[in-house]
Amino acid sequence: MILQLNCEQCGAPVSANNINIEKAIAKCDLCGAVFSFENKIPPPVAEKPPLNLELPEGIDMLKLSSELTLYVKWSSAFNKFLILFSAIWNSVVFFFVLIAILTGQLIILLFISVHLAIAIGLTWYLVALWYNTTEISVNRQMISVRHKPIWVPFYRNRDIAAIDIQQLFSREYVAGTVNRQPRHAFEVRLLTTGGKELRLLHGLKSPQQAQYIEQEIEKYLKIKDVYVSGEL
Repeated sequence: MILQLNCEQCGAPVSANNINIEKAIAKCDLCGAVFSFENKIPPPVAEKPPLNLELPEGIDMLKLSSELTLYVKWSSAFNKFLILFSAIWNSVVFFFVLIAILTGQLIILLFISVHLAIAIGLTWYLVALWYNTTEISVNRQMISVRHKPIWVPFYRNRDIAAIDIQQLFSREYVAGTVNRQPRHAFEVRLLTTGGKELRLLHGLKSPQQAQYIEQEIEKYLKIKDVYVSGEL
């Protein structure tokens, strides 16, 4: 509904009595000009049918009257290729490290320093996948996202005021490649009332996980679910 409309000819405000919403025509109270305002009517927003998803594997939920908490287990994102690649990479690096220590030629460690750093990073990430949980706490004032207990780069903790959230939506993205084939993952994003798009959570294994998180947060905050371009 249009709450305020000004005359296109003289700029004077037009009263509600002189506005025909159905025909998108208005008449100015001051100068009497008749004009169309069809181009000022925003397009209708497409509502989505409810998903009604059941709790997917890898997610636990605690719902109270004062707070909703979703627990996303990182272990659900384990994949055989990552474990196999890490095992092979770390075995080769360990072999060279062992040679460097046994022979006393520590200069070898300098030459393989980049490979050693990657091995440590892979091990760190695998340990995090095994132990970590992302905790999403939702109340009427705030959404808080915490990844714990092990810190991992690119997984940011977030605090977002609930009043600033306009819409949540789920999206698929390319997380990497395996044998030159794209490896897909899923994320939950949100639109703020100021038109800004933020990533709430990424690295999810299945679309059901992303859509379930979206569904439960929107239900709790009483956000009407509408279609966003590019979402699942």
